[in-house]
Amino acid sequence: MKHVQLLTAIVTLGVTVFASFTNLSSPQQPLNQDNSCELIIGLNDVPRSYQNLENLLTEYHGGIAGNISAQNRLLGVVAAIPVATATSPLIDEIRASGLASYVEPNAKVKVVLFEPNDPAWSDPRESWGPKKIVANWAWNSTLGSSTVLVAVVDSGIYYFHEDLSKNYCNTTGYDWVNKDNDPLDDYGHGTRCAGIIAAAINNNKGIAGLAQVRIMAEKVVDAGGYATFADLSNGIINATDAGAKIISMSLGSHYRSSTVYNAIKYAYDHGVLLVAAAGNDNWGARAYPAAFDEVIAVTSTSSQDVKSSFSNYGDWVELAAPGGEYGAGEGIYSTVPPSNYGEASGTSFACPHVVGVAALIWSRFPNMTRDQVRVHLRKTANDLGDPGFDQYFGYGRVNANNSMQSPPDHDVLVLNWKCPPYGKVDTPAVITANVHNYGTSIESNVRVELWVNDTWCVNSTTISSLASGQTVGVNLSWLPWAQKDWNMSCRVVPVSGEQDTKDNKVWTILQTKEPGIIRVSPQSYRFNTIQKAIDAANLYDEIRVGSGTYCEVVNIYKNALKLVGNDNRTTIIDCLGRQDTWGIILSGVQAVQVTNFTVRNVLTAGMRPDRSTMHAGILLYCTGHCRILGNNMTVNTAVDSERDVVSGIQLSLFCRNNTVTGNILTRNTRGITLYRTIGSPSNLIVGNFLSDNINSSIVLESAGCCIIYHNSFLDLLFPDRKHLLNNSASYNQWVGQWGTEGNYWSDYNGTDWNQTRCSIGIGDDYRPWYKVDYRPLMIPWFPGDINHDGVVDITDLCMWQAANGTKLGDPSWDPHADLNEDGYVNSADYSILSANWGKFWEDYWGV
Repeated sequence: MKHVQLLTAIVTLGVTVFASFTNLSSPQQPLNQDNSCELIIGLNDVPRSYQNLENLLTEYHGGIAGNISAQNRLLGVVAAIPVATATSPLIDEIRASGLASYVEPNAKVKVVLFEPNDPAWSDPRESWGPKKIVANWAWNSTLGSSTVLVAVVDSGIYYFHEDLSKNYCNTTGYDWVNKDNDPLDDYGHGTRCAGIIAAAINNNKGIAGLAQVRIMAEKVVDAGGYATFADLSNGIINATDAGAKIISMSLGSHYRSSTVYNAIKYAYDHGVLLVAAAGNDNWGARAYPAAFDEVIAVTSTSSQDVKSSFSNYGDWVELAAPGGEYGAGEGIYSTVPPSNYGEASGTSFACPHVVGVAALIWSRFPNMTRDQVRVHLRKTANDLGDPGFDQYFGYGRVNANNSMQSPPDHDVLVLNWKCPPYGKVDTPAVITANVHNYGTSIESNVRVELWVNDTWCVNSTTISSLASGQTVGVNLSWLPWAQKDWNMSCRVVPVSGEQDTKDNKVWTILQTKEPGIIRVSPQSYRFNTIQKAIDAANLYDEIRVGSGTYCEVVNIYKNALKLVGNDNRTTIIDCLGRQDTWGIILSGVQAVQVTNFTVRNVLTAGMRPDRSTMHAGILLYCTGHCRILGNNMTVNTAVDSERDVVSGIQLSLFCRNNTVTGNILTRNTRGITLYRTIGSPSNLIVGNFLSDNINSSIVLESAGCCIIYHNSFLDLLFPDRKHLLNNSASYNQWVGQWGTEGNYWSDYNGTDWNQTRCSIGIGDDYRPWYKVDYRPLMIPWFPGDINHDGVVDITDLCMWQAANGTKLGDPSWDPHADLNEDGYVNSADYSILSANWGKFWEDYWGV
């Protein structure tokens, strides 16, 4: 009775455990039982189809062995075919004849599931993750294969663990932290991930890992839980060279590293499947390496198949998997050093669930390509949330049992594509697409089309041959003829026999209104985040960001872009107080401009003393000729302002010839930080307003050859705060280029040298290795205030008139009236004065 109930459940679920032909005898058409296989054929026009089908089977030395009926109505037949007969031509002929609605193997189902004897398996609290993805059903098809090597790029693996030693590969791997060949885990994180993937099964110990495959360790995470970009990159490359088919990465940062991307690309180009955790910040900011296109980004689900409260999300995620829930007694149970077990929650533990299922797929279907495995994971996942792809679950939550199903005979699709963000009238727009054959059959003459507004097929190409698992790139172009938004779609024409066509088409918007300009707004279909626009932009593009609040970390990694907000009061990048974040990052770029943004609520806590990774509202890292203009940096703070480091704006590590001007920085832990900006040409820090920054207004750490003037350093709320931290800074210029005007310091009382709360003091000593603003201002500076009395009025106009028409070197030339500092007093200076006529400095800075 128990078996009958279980079999009923199997039929109800509609799950096929084995997808192989069976050898059964035929009551209607006797055949040798050992030399026949069976097909189930659904009939269309029953009387005609039955007779014609019977005749066709006779030609192939087969016959009808049984039938399927309901209420005396014949629905289909079981056809017995000799094993020696080629079944593919027969199946093709049946489908071409129109006799059948479907043809499939008469597969067996198994009444009893594989139930491992690992103790944790019988505890629902400890085994809910693998049971949620129906791993025990998948294990009836395969437990895994030792031919599949999985690399855990993490804190190492404690390979002495009783549940890991069997599947651990000790001939590969490396410890990049300690620079030796022993990647033993001293943090525990990598061991947890490894257990989910490949803990020994059915050994009467601990847990059952998802796949009995070989695992190797690349130790890139230290005992404190941190990894450097260099170590991570080396770990990825070394795992690739060692022959890993899958790389698991349960780590990440909101900082987009070019070094890490190059390693990711290296592995991808070698056919490696890359999987990474999406992160645990509960927001849509991209985390890397997960957000790279070459990587499967994994979000976390709870036992109720909803998004875990901590899980990141966004249109950059691809799959979901069990990761648990905080505070609900719902963690993922796994191996813990040295020989223990425990539970923890996070996308870190959702990631190895996807890795384990991918390892089962490659064990079951060893001839699949990397792209085929990736698509197979998508197509066999359980669709959660909104129908189809969504930002919380991607293509769905992985299902190990579904993934054991064979791919269809025929299925082609657009794997990914790129369409330019804008086009120019009468200039070809080039679209690139990667077309993938997910099916098992070789396809010929695959047609790829480019459509505009779903009305015109404007271009097409044909792929003459596409092997199973192969991906081929194509280029299609079109000539826009008018300035407007165009709906562009790329389509792969379904091949004969293809059933699932929903992924044969992709679409987006191409703008031809303003060449070189990408517009971002929260309501935009294509560019509702700033990062999307940056990823799509080309050299010299201008990205115009509309008013709204953008909760993201913006990584600018392309040269010569201009990022312009609509208004620095209403165009807001809000990090929502997420720990260890940045607002805008400029990394290794040249000639980038960032203008008119509010960046707020960057938070950090418990940072390591690595000052090269200081967090900031805007971070410039190894940049040159970049301009940060007119931004508002506010409430970017550290939990412990004496120990942790968060700046409104920071220039870090060999930044040269950058300009920071016209920015307002209030209530940050630090206002502006200059770190190791030694050398020339100089960075220009001019005309900024800094008020009530908690730790200090400006910090110089090994920062030399900078020009710092016309800045206003105030403390309105905390008058006892220090304005300047000057640690080993040298050869900085604290006055304008005419040597006449410095900065305003609210704690300067007119007395020279160490009378202020600065670490060196403000005074007359002009020696370049000591001097700090020997020409300080007594009123906050703002444009147009020639006489520095705090208001632009008739006095300033008279001073301009007296010097109008003069140039540097003339007896009547007045450097104070040269407002734009070009060496001439002329109409350009008058324009600055008139634009601020009647304003007080409090009005200009909005104090």
